[in-house]
Amino acid sequence: MAEGRGKAGEKPPAGEKPPARSLSGVPVPVSGKQAAGKQKGLLGRLLKLLLVGIVLLILLVVGMAAGIYFRFIDPVKLAHQLKLQEIPYVGQYVPPVETNFQPVELPTEGQSTAGSGTAVLPEVVALVADKTPAAVPEREKSPEETARDEEEKRKKTEEGQRRLSKLAKLYTDMGADAAKAIVNQMDEDMAVAIIARMDNDAAGELLAALDPKKAARITARLARGDVPQTIE
Repeated sequence: MAEGRGKAGEKPPAGEKPPARSLSGVPVPVSGKQAAGKQKGLLGRLLKLLLVGIVLLILLVVGMAAGIYFRFIDPVKLAHQLKLQEIPYVGQYVPPVETNFQPVELPTEGQSTAGSGTAVLPEVVALVADKTPAAVPEREKSPEETARDEEEKRKKTEEGQRRLSKLAKLYTDMGADAAKAIVNQMDEDMAVAIIARMDNDAAGELLAALDPKKAARITARLARGDVPQTIE
């Protein structure tokens, strides 16, 4: 009796319904209807899963068909990307990818096109030919245009010379000690043009204060008369 009570007081495993018991604690056997109901519920769940899979497959097929119809998907290119043409007995049904280039038979090495019977297409000749446009000869200027250009050039030269003369006076008034730091960093053509327009005493003091190598180059240019007339 104690053993029977112990079994009657045991709890069923989690998630499992306790078996039906009578008033005396003895389990009631499961009827055939209940077993059939469990099998029917399991079969219903399997059918639901199967139905969901079929619906998903139909949606996938419809989506691919729509993509091919609206040209979002290229089946030939997709087949080549998947390398289906390399599969035996399947590759013969995969068409080649279409291109905009037409095959052209070109002469082999050591074979000339003349007398070989191979005609070279005009399009190929046009691609190989040099398409560099010929130089257009410059139009000769009229006397009025030439005179106008020379006048503009003369005015620009005079304006540049006036600016150089002002700079020469500015550096003369500045003094050699203050001017040497600027002239040492200055473009050599600019330095020669300014020093050439300074008076002799100021130019000598400035050259003596400059970097010896730069002063030597400027002196050599002044001796040769290599003095810019204007600075652009």
